[in-house]
Amino acid sequence: MVCGYALGHYLEHQLLMDLHTLNKFLTIKDKHILLYEHNAFTSHLMLDSDEVYQMTKRGLDAAQISAAKRIHLNLVLVKLLELHHLGYDLRHYHAQHHAFIKQLNLPEYYRFDAAG
Repeated sequence: MVCGYALGHYLEHQLLMDLHTLNKFLTIKDKHILLYEHNAFTSHLMLDSDEVYQMTKRGLDAAQISAAKRIHLNLVLVKLLELHHLGYDLRHYHAQHHAFIKQLNLPEYYRFDAAG
């Protein structure tokens, strides 16, 4: 997870430097968004999208997926948001996921309908 995060940070920095049109400090003002992008990159490196999707189809919640894959819960939550952004049909999982978020008092941005 740490390596994927660092690699994502490095690749982003290289992309910005290679473009010569963007200044990292002017472009990225919201540190949270920046951290999300690195975690999203790491989630794609460490978790297979179809496998995680199938786990949701079997009724596993984020904590159960985390335990089964031995991956930090936050990375699983980011992966689920990424699946939503990639167009995976997670309608079967919305109610369970939102109840899980509410139960643990997690931030609203982990909800699919708030993820934009």
